[in-house]
Amino acid sequence: MLSIVQQPPILLCLLAIVQLVGLAIFARGFFPYKIYLPGFANVTSAPPWPDASETRTALIEPEFDRLVFIVVDALRK
Repeated sequence: MLSIVQQPPILLCLLAIVQLVGLAIFARGFFPYKIYLPGFANVTSAPPWPDASETRTALIEPEFDRLVFIVVDALRK
């Protein structure tokens, strides 16, 4: 039978192990491993058009010519 003096260190070790396991699970989900795919994308590797009536011979023209980022800082008084 464990005495009262020995129980807190065992409890602290168990809690530390639970905390490390929780941190490992969080890190695995929050920082997922990126799969490395060799090579570069090009026009021939693009998927076919959805209606399959036309083959892709050139890149699709972009709808927009610029991108605007707006940062709202609402923490000031």
